[in-house]
Amino acid sequence: MINIGIDPGKNTGYAEAVSKGKLLYIDTISFWDAVYRIDGHKRIGNKINVFIEAPGDNRAVWTAKSAITEAIRKNKNIHYAIDIALKISKNIGQNIEQSELLIEYCKKEDIPVTSCRPNERSMTKLTHKEFVRLTGLTNKTSEHSRDAFMLIWGR
Repeated sequence: MINIGIDPGKNTGYAEAVSKGKLLYIDTISFWDAVYRIDGHKRIGNKINVFIEAPGDNRAVWTAKSAITEAIRKNKNIHYAIDIALKISKNIGQNIEQSELLIEYCKKEDIPVTSCRPNERSMTKLTHKEFVRLTGLTNKTSEHSRDAFMLIWGR
């Protein structure tokens, strides 16, 4: 069984592993390359499970609201805070759409898929040093690819 972890976004984190986290592949790729890799596994008959970080399962827009609130509290430039909040909201919206499309694709193709709600216990957002210490993997990684691997590590 091959487990596939995906952290969707502008830079999509992607990881494949077997046997409780034995790494097969890890990289930061495009949305479409993630679809093509999943499709390739299906076409050659590999048994796969896909785990997708789904920010839509959170009330992520409150991250933007909290940026504005924090700026007001610290007497910062409110216009700057609003610009940052709008950028955060846009990025979150794109990530939500990509995760929903990937989940819908997997369901249409009868590929087992699990929507993973990001939270403070999901062991994402690790630094490279923390990732190496925890997993023992020394591969070159991005924050996004590490997040994708952590979705499948130990499964």
